[in-house]
Amino acid sequence: RRQATESKRKLGRCDAVALHWPLLLDAPASEDDARSVRADAWRELEAMVDEGLVGCLGLSNFDVELMDEIIALARHRPVLNEVEVNPRCYQAELLAACEARGVRVVGYSPYGTCWLAKYFPSFVPWPAASVLDDATVAAVAAEAGCTPAQACVAWAMAKGPAPIPKSLDPGAPRDGALRLPSFPRCLPRVPFLDAARGLRVEGFHLLCQRGAVGRGGYFYR
Repeated sequence: RRQATESKRKLGRCDAVALHWPLLLDAPASEDDARSVRADAWRELEAMVDEGLVGCLGLSNFDVELMDEIIALARHRPVLNEVEVNPRCYQAELLAACEARGVRVVGYSPYGTCWLAKYFPSFVPWPAASVLDDATVAAVAAEAGCTPAQACVAWAMAKGPAPIPKSLDPGAPRDGALRLPSFPRCLPRVPFLDAARGLRVEGFHLLCQRGAVGRGGYFYR
């Protein structure tokens, strides 16, 4: 609430607030306890919509089951689910489930530097390396006449999610990935990334680690 209030003060509006992480870090007594905490958090966010503090609500890193849990109790349904989306981490089944429920997917880390691989390397089968450095991505980008960053963002857009690239260099998104006129040349070739050996991981889901409630772990299956 404090952050939303500050955002509205600075910007004049707060379009959306997302409930990040469907797990608890303080060791809930049971899954029912965790479910109750998620419900209470969502109701508090709904109160912010009722008050006009925020425009709409979303989720982040919710798998299908947990997304349905929120939808079942919601007065204000989530309009987005923010998850990692890039050629190395393509959660096809989750994306399809979001589309079926009218939930827009917002894709973070479109360049592929997976935080899970960095901090929990045993959880995922790929390294914590940028997709921009991959030889296949570079080859596709060269053929398309664009940068690897443009190719990755165009790839995500072609799949349906709304990618949200970021960089420590303030000029990088503006001068590279977000030059929309370059996308039409990129798009016909970007699907080649799907067939790139070692890049596509079909059907991987980011799931709350069940059976270890309160440990705060995520895993891919």
